[in-house]
Amino acid sequence: MKLVIFDLDDTLFDTTGQLGNDLSMEKLDQITPLPGAIEMLEKLKAVKVLVTRTSRGVERQEKKIDVLGIRKFFDKIIMTADDDSKRGAFEIIINSANLPLKDIFVVGNRIDAEVRYGKELGLKTILIKRGKYENLKPKDDYEKPDYTITDLRELFEIIR
Repeated sequence: MKLVIFDLDDTLFDTTGQLGNDLSMEKLDQITPLPGAIEMLEKLKAVKVLVTRTSRGVERQEKKIDVLGIRKFFDKIIMTADDDSKRGAFEIIINSANLPLKDIFVVGNRIDAEVRYGKELGLKTILIKRGKYENLKPKDDYEKPDYTITDLRELFEIIR
């Protein structure tokens, strides 16, 4: 069995392109998943956990998940207060998974958050090059992903 930890914003939907700096709750009604996201979530044979940051409020993240129609695909959804709390959430997931680290993957759009925390914890990391952080340059080896993708359907080849 494999376990995949997903980020939400600019990983499963185009936050930067669809919302930009518009923080209104009304705008959230118009968001859609990235091409291939639903297909991938339906067909990927793995335990799936969503870990998302709530710096702009839990209600906002909950609404995104529901409008995107992705809640049903996740075995667990964890909301953290900030990026540093994400690392702690990853540790909790790892400790409760009872799986070898080689079977746990992290998928996110930030080398300075999801990739770094995954690498620090010994997980396989997958960077989706999207959004406002896509041009960040690695500061060290912890920010160099194991895999880089541009389409979520590429996960099928990586996670077998």
